[in-house]
This record gives sequence, structure tokens and C-alpha cells, in this order.
Amino acid sequence: MKPSTNTVDNNVLKTLCYFSVFNFPLTKEELARFCHPETLAKDLDDVIEEDGYFGLGDPATWVDRKARELTSLKKIDAAKKLFKKISWWPYLKAVLVTGSVVAMNAEDRSDVDVLVISTKDSLWLTRLVIVTFLILTGSYRKFICPNIWISEDSLEWPDKNIHSACDLILARPIINKDETYERFLEANAWVSEFWAFNTVEPPHGAALPETGAVVRGLNLLLFKLENLRRLAFNIKTADEITYNRIQYKKNDSKGWILAKYQANLDLFTNM
Repeated sequence: MKPSTNTVDNNVLKTLCYFSVFNFPLTKEELARFCHPETLAKDLDDVIEEDGYFGLGDPATWVDRKARELTSLKKIDAAKKLFKKISWWPYLKAVLVTGSVVAMNAEDRSDVDVLVISTKDSLWLTRLVIVTFLILTGSYRKFICPNIWISEDSLEWPDKNIHSACDLILARPIINKDETYERFLEANAWVSEFWAFNTVEPPHGAALPETGAVVRGLNLLLFKLENLRRLAFNIKTADEITYNRIQYKKNDSKGWILAKYQANLDLFTNM
């Protein structure tokens, strides 16, 4: 059955349309992260259900949720054990798993995308240490893909759309020091403009400690060296490279996801 806005709450329809981009059905609990839980009981009566999963379109096209969830959980556990070995680094504040793995949609070949948060004025030094560690463990770009790096004085995500909002809601911390994950959610409360999402309990809001002069100097030097490298080798990409934010966009799929989502929304809204 194809739901319409006459029978299904807009948030429920919107959520199902978004995840149908990936042929990915959701459990009632997963839907409740993006929708008002009190609307689900009546709305899901008009949505296709199979084996406890709800979605749009033909269930024969849906991914194997149970298999992918098992694969995803194994990868998250492995990533958590790996980063625990480098969690001693004092300027590392949080590591969040993102992408298909945290969405419980990983295949065996899927890398684990992560977002790394550093202390203020230490982003580039922290990146150097962690990338070196990942290279030495043979996991850099082979198992772990640290595509996003931000410092804790720059937690608000600049690209505000339904896709990035979904990614931020799904992001799961495997390292979280000093309520950094909670402060990250608080800084990105704008996600509620796109999804019916309630953030976690707000953090205590302690002032950010100042980074020592030596670390600040090394961090600035590494940032300038990266800019010189890109200039010297004429490296031109869509990557965002700033002092307190790095986002590698080589495999950025935002464009086609948003286009497919809008097509799904138009299709099922007009049914």
C-alpha cells in the first residue's frame, strides 16, 4: 500500500521517503527517533510492514536488515576497540561513527566513516597523531575513513539540510570526553527544523580550556603546511579545509540523495 498525506503524518511519510532512497525499512523504534512517537500507532496502519520493519514500495527491493545490522554492529565494535587505543591523546575529545555503518546499513565492504572532534587550537596536530596511528595499524582508508574533523569551538554544522540533519542524528559516539557529544548535539539543535528530534539532556556548559602556546604553534604550522602543499601541487577539490574544520568530500553523495528523496516525496505525496 502506498501512503498519502491524507492518512500518514508528514514526519512519518518524510522519514520513510528518505530511507527508501536506500531501500532501507525501519523499525518502529527507529522511526520514533525522527517522528513524534504518539503518531506512530495510527500512521503505521497504512504503511507496508514485513517482519517488524516498515517501508515504502515493494518489500522485495528492501535490503536484508538483519544481515546488515549484524555487520554494522561488528564494525562499530571493532572501531570502538581500535580508537580506545588512541583515546589517551589529551586533545582528542570525541569520535562519532557516521554513514552507512551507524545507520545499520553496512555491507561487508563498507568502511567505517568517523567524525573526529578535537580540543580548540589542536585540530591539525590531533589529525596528524590519529592518522599516523591508523596508518600504523593498517586501518587508514582501509577500515576507518576519518572524513570529518572539527574542533570543539566549531561544533555547529554549516551545511543545514535534511541529509546532514539525518547524519547528525544518527551519529554514534565511540569516544566521548567531557560531554563533547552532548555539546555537539546542543550546537546542532537546528536538526529539529527537519526532523521531529529531541536532543539529549543539555550539557553543563563549562568553558573551553585554553590550549598551550606550543600546541597552538604546532597546530598553526601544520595547517599552513597543508595549504602550501595544496598550492604547490595545484590540488583543487571540493574539500573544506580550514583551521578548525576539515571535511573531505571525494565521495560526497549528498546531491543524489537529496534529489532521490525529493522524487520519492513527490511520488508518495501525490498517491
